[in-house]
Amino acid sequence: MSRRIEVELTSNNEQGLWTWRAVGAREPRGTVSAERLYEGVKVGDVVRAEADFGIDGIALLSVTPPKQKATRQPESRLELKGSDKPLQPVTTTLAGRPRREGRRPERGDRPARPRRDAKGGPGRGTREAAPSAQRSAPQGGPKPAAPKRQPAKAATPPPFRLSPANTHRSAALGSLPEEQKPIGEQLLRGGIPAVRQAIQAQNAEAAAKGTPAVPEDQVISLAESLLPKLNAAAWRDRAEAATKHSDKVSLRDLRAIVSAADVARDEESRDLAANLRSLLEQRVAKAKEDWLAEIETLLAEGRVVRALRISARPPSPGDRFPSEMSSRLAEATSEAMSPEADPDRWAALLEATAASPVRRAVRPAGLPKDAPEALVSQAKQLSARVPALAGMLGIDMPPPPGPPKPKGGQPKPPSRPRQPAPEPDAGQGAGPASETTDAGPGDEKAD
Repeated sequence: MSRRIEVELTSNNEQGLWTWRAVGAREPRGTVSAERLYEGVKVGDVVRAEADFGIDGIALLSVTPPKQKATRQPESRLELKGSDKPLQPVTTTLAGRPRREGRRPERGDRPARPRRDAKGGPGRGTREAAPSAQRSAPQGGPKPAAPKRQPAKAATPPPFRLSPANTHRSAALGSLPEEQKPIGEQLLRGGIPAVRQAIQAQNAEAAAKGTPAVPEDQVISLAESLLPKLNAAAWRDRAEAATKHSDKVSLRDLRAIVSAADVARDEESRDLAANLRSLLEQRVAKAKEDWLAEIETLLAEGRVVRALRISARPPSPGDRFPSEMSSRLAEATSEAMSPEADPDRWAALLEATAASPVRRAVRPAGLPKDAPEALVSQAKQLSARVPALAGMLGIDMPPPPGPPKPKGGQPKPPSRPRQPAPEPDAGQGAGPASETTDAGPGDEKAD
C-alpha cells in the first residue's frame, strides 16, 4: 500500500545512496537513490515522498522537493521622499447635474388630467383630486387593531449524538510499526472488509502499471492479528465518552457499548465496563418507573388512547406490563368503547388496543350507534388481535395473525411430498384394492 509521508534526509554515502527517517524518529528507516532526488539536495531537508509499504519494508517511489520561500527583490521597493513644503489639504465638492431646458416635469408636479369617455365627459373611474389631508383621514370609524402575533414554537432539540475522542485509537495506531499503520487505518475505518477492498484496489492499479501485486493472504493474516488491539482501543474511546455524558447518552448507545465490553482486556477497561453496566441498570430502572408513572397519570386524567399507545412502547424490549396496571387499563378501555362513544374515538381506541399489551383482556361494551360500515369492517379485521370483538360481532374467531413476512421477499420453503400408503401384506387377508383408500395412517377404510 502506498501513501504520502514526510521524511528527513539524514546522510549521504559514496555509493550515491541517501539515508532517511520519518520526521521525529531517532534512527534512519531506509535508503533512497540519489537519482530519485532533486538538484541541490542537502542533509536535513524535510520533504514529502510517495512511499510503498510492503512486507519487506518501505520503499520511496518519488520525492517532492521542498518549496522555496519567495523573497522580494530590493529593486521592487518604492522609495518615499519627503518635501520641505507645508502640507496643503485638498477638498472635493460634487457638482449637481444641470437641468436641461424643456425637461419633462416630475410625476408629482404634473397636473392631474381627468379621463374622458367617448362622449367627451369624464370617465367612470375618474375621481376628483382630494387634498392630502382628506385622503389620509380614516373613513368608517376607528382603525382596527392589528392582530396579535403568536409566539413562535420552541424547536425540538436534536437528539444527543455520542462523539468519542480518538485518544486510545491514535495511541494504538502510533504504537504500530510504520509499515503496519496503513493496515491499522483501514481496520479502524471498516474492519477486515475495508482492508480487502484496499488490497483489491491496489492490486488492480498494480496490474494496470505492470508492477507486482500485494500478497492478499499475508496482509489479511496480519490485519486479523491487529484487529483485537484496535477494537479494544476504539471501544475504550466510546466507553469514556459515554461515561462523560452519562446523563445525555441514549439507552440504545449505552446498550451497544455494554454488549461490546468483551473486548476489554486490561484492568482499567474491565472497571470501566462494570461502571457502564451499573449505569445501564440504573437508567433502565429509572426509565421503567417514568413509563409506568406516565401511564398512571394518563389514566387518572381519562386519556385512555394515549395510555394505550404509551403502554405499547416500553423502554426495554423485555419489560413486562404489571398485572395490576394491566387490569386497570383494560377496564378503562372496555368502558370507553361503549355504544355512546363517538365513532372516531371508538376507532382510535380500537387501533390503539390492537397494538397494546392488554388487547386480550379488553371487552368492548358494543359498537357506537349508527356505526359506519368502515368501522365495522375494521373491527372484523382486528378481531384476531382483540378476541372479544368476535363474540360481540357474532362472527367466528379468526386464526391469530402469523409471523411477519420477511422483507427480502424470500421464497416459501417447498412443501414435503405426500408419502403413498404402504401396501398391505398378502398373508393378512387384505380385501380388494377398490375397498381401501390412499389416505395416510390412522384414516378409516371406506365401506
